[in-house]
Amino acid sequence: MDTLLNAVIPIFGLIAVGYAAGYFRVLGHGASEPLSRFVFHFALPALLFRAVSRSNLGDVLRWDYIAAFVLGLLAIALLSLLASRVMLRESPASAVMRAVNATYGNVGYLGIPLAAVAYGERGVIAAGIAVVLNTVLIIAPATAALELMARRGHAAGEAITGSLGAVARNPLIIAVALGLVFAGGGAVVPGPIDVFLKLLGDAAGPGALFALGLYVSGRPMMRTFGRLSLVAVFKLVAAPAVVWALATLVFPLEPVWLAAAVIMAGTPIGAGSFVLAERYRVDLDETSTAIVLTTLLSLLTLGFLLVHFSA
Repeated sequence: MDTLLNAVIPIFGLIAVGYAAGYFRVLGHGASEPLSRFVFHFALPALLFRAVSRSNLGDVLRWDYIAAFVLGLLAIALLSLLASRVMLRESPASAVMRAVNATYGNVGYLGIPLAAVAYGERGVIAAGIAVVLNTVLIIAPATAALELMARRGHAAGEAITGSLGAVARNPLIIAVALGLVFAGGGAVVPGPIDVFLKLLGDAAGPGALFALGLYVSGRPMMRTFGRLSLVAVFKLVAAPAVVWALATLVFPLEPVWLAAAVIMAGTPIGAGSFVLAERYRVDLDETSTAIVLTTLLSLLTLGFLLVHFSA
């Protein structure tokens, strides 16, 4: 539990500092948007490239772990899309954003520290794989879908061509693609460039969380809480439960990998969701509030999972 608190408290601290800066107008009106653009175009691509390129995919791929994790998140994403469209009657863009919020976890800044302390090197490897899967299977497809929807008013051919071009130029997609090339080819990034990318990538988490605090400082968060119960249940309860069922019954994993898969699936929504929502102006209020709410509730849910798997 100390490890969980040590990871969560700094996250809330960064959001709180951003909130205070927005509340007291230290950075002026609308400061969250340029900061989010910095994270989207520079810091987050550097972080994603390093995470993917340094994964040594040929050495650490565990197909049973990947299958349980991927199929579990895919099931949750489909359920979320269905609930959004049928129950809530939301727009396709909102449905995609809700599916992102139901599956995209704070694996990098919360999951990895937890895995490192609780399960050692194998836990870190499992968390690292989850970072890659989060990027390739959630952020990349969601970006492509939102790009296509943003151009829906154009003629079909123009919309498809424009969307494909925008996706091809998207810094997140480029970062993941280059990372996969480096990882698959065994290439090593030169030392000075790697240090540069690390410095830039290390700004992604703090920058996104600070921007989140800036954004929510001017919004009445409480009015969106009622609509967030579904997302919170999907992210913190359903996702780890489905992954646990798959990793126990369909793709049996040894204890460390099982625990890592379930805990990574149960991490609260990552700040990358806010960056995506800010970029495409989709459900910003709900996404920002959902990140704060699920991070708070994860003290209980992740605490339960850590105790359960340590028993």
